[in-house]
Amino acid sequence: MSSPWVVHRNGEEHIFYSLSHPKKIYRKKIPPSFGDSVVVAHCGDWFLFSQRDTHFSLWNPTISDSFIRLPPLSLKPNQKITHYLLSSPPGDPDCKVLLFNYGSIIVIRPDAPHKEWTHIQTEDRLRGYKDLNLLNEVHVFKLDFDGMSWKRAESLMGHTVFFNAEEAASSFNPAFGKGIEADSIYFTLPKEKGLLYSFNVTDGCLSVTLPCPTVPSHWSSPMILMPHDVRSEQGKRFDEKEDRSSARIVRVGETSFLDLPLECQEMIADCLNLFDRRSFRATCRDFRLIPKLQHRQALQRFKSCASSSTMWLLLSVNDMTAFKFVDPVHGTSFLMSVPESLKGSVVRYSSNGWLLMSDGKSSMSFLNPFTEEIIKLPLTEQCASSYAMAFTSLPTFPNCTVVDCGASPPTATGSKLSILLTTTPDNWVDGSIENNAIFRINNSSPVFYKESFYLLGLDGKLSVLKCVDLEDDLGFYWTIVWDILERLETPYKSFYQNFLLECDGKLMSIFVGEMGKWLQIYSLNFTEMRWEKVESIGNYVIYVSRSSSIAIEASIMGTVESFYNTKEPLLATWIEPLCSSFI
Repeated sequence: MSSPWVVHRNGEEHIFYSLSHPKKIYRKKIPPSFGDSVVVAHCGDWFLFSQRDTHFSLWNPTISDSFIRLPPLSLKPNQKITHYLLSSPPGDPDCKVLLFNYGSIIVIRPDAPHKEWTHIQTEDRLRGYKDLNLLNEVHVFKLDFDGMSWKRAESLMGHTVFFNAEEAASSFNPAFGKGIEADSIYFTLPKEKGLLYSFNVTDGCLSVTLPCPTVPSHWSSPMILMPHDVRSEQGKRFDEKEDRSSARIVRVGETSFLDLPLECQEMIADCLNLFDRRSFRATCRDFRLIPKLQHRQALQRFKSCASSSTMWLLLSVNDMTAFKFVDPVHGTSFLMSVPESLKGSVVRYSSNGWLLMSDGKSSMSFLNPFTEEIIKLPLTEQCASSYAMAFTSLPTFPNCTVVDCGASPPTATGSKLSILLTTTPDNWVDGSIENNAIFRINNSSPVFYKESFYLLGLDGKLSVLKCVDLEDDLGFYWTIVWDILERLETPYKSFYQNFLLECDGKLMSIFVGEMGKWLQIYSLNFTEMRWEKVESIGNYVIYVSRSSSIAIEASIMGTVESFYNTKEPLLATWIEPLCSSFI
């Protein structure tokens, strides 16, 4: 085996295939003596089988007569094994089987002459995990041993990490296996049958690897097998010393742009398009002396850019310190540094070329990345737990209203929504609204439609936020009304993703099946209060993301037939490339 393998199981039958050669499969059956045992851990080519957490066995399907039966384990009635670990393959002097229980670790050495289980008491610090319905973000951290603190990792130093939904991680150098992407994490998720995901740490994109076509859909979630000989091969290669006796370095004279006068640097910058000019200025501190373009100049330069499309995909990369813009039509891309005061902030909403960004603590700001304009919003404590944000118009307009929604999990008696509203740059108006209906707020963007904010819930329910003017003895005032449209039936009870947007003057919802197996669009009939299926959106193209969903008139036609092996950037949004502060 020269690269990691994926394993599917159905009862006693197992299917193996390499990530380098996914169409070449091997079938193996576990020994009949295993009974109803299930695989709970593995290391290299060895599997750890468990039968009701009382009888454990080791087996290597690549070696004949490799069956190792461990002595029976006796557990107390209230004891339950939460995690399993095979530290190394049998034959290794450090090989151990470890079973983790709340408050104890149970360990055995399979190669010991008189092997027996040993119970070690520990502190109750282990925690389980909750099933994941939808993957929104992936973060990687590295331990700083000097400061004993965790710091975000911008890459995996060219390596790849593999882990299963219920097992520990393994590291692998993709240089020793074809078809493996460096700086990526390959993993499976609970209840995601037959799917293998990969997340690239460098560009922040999520992909779904095409499952083996011969594996039935009702089989178990795949496991990732790290062959032991791959690790040995890595060790041998890393131990080899390079013979550099014949190497020599030749130095030649170099000419730097920094040696040119500022006037010449400006002339070079003036020959570049808008995006290349911005990248040129961001190269070093000296190039930042080149004057910025004024708004009118930037707009003219942008309109003359032949590669500009109607919509761009914006990705937060390099630990959210830079933006990567991708032109979906021409395939071009460029990087742009995030302003220093906004580094680490997440894009929460996008409209008309402006971004609403939050640091997840107390700060929210508007940013136009094309003009570098920043508008600070009042500080607030709620944005750390917010689920959905939006704004009504250009931030430069005096009546621009920002809404910030957060929610606690609904109870049996109803739901509660926390609301923040502000008309920039005034203070926030906060409040808490309760409703006796059940509404599970989605982390997708609200839609401002006909003077109200509409929110599409996780289960497909629709709710409305509206500011209402009222009058009492003290004068006029306004309040926020939250209405959950209970009599509006959801088109689907089970779906993978849902989005809400305005298209051609109508409020539309989009429901997507698992891995894009189906997609349906509906338009809301306000008179009869029901969703009507849309057969055609005419000459429109719809762009959807968690932070912006936009419909525009089409300029080209095209479709994607499958989601497999395509990338889904998790920290991404669609943005209209508009340079002007006013439209």
